[in-house]
Amino acid sequence: MCTYVDLKDSKLGRIKPAGIERLLAGITLNSRANEKRLARASTVLDLYAVFTKKPVR
Repeated sequence: MCTYVDLKDSKLGRIKPAGIERLLAGITLNSRANEKRLARASTVLDLYAVFTKKPVR
């Protein structure tokens, strides 16, 4: 799971996905139950993984 530390750690040299932090914050603000938060965040991160996957040659 992506955490605040993951998003703010610049020494790893990774490009941070624009908007992921806002998406997760929005999920947190709009979902009271942890189960619902996890389900929604999982969907977002699954979609991110699909769209950032490099094609196999």
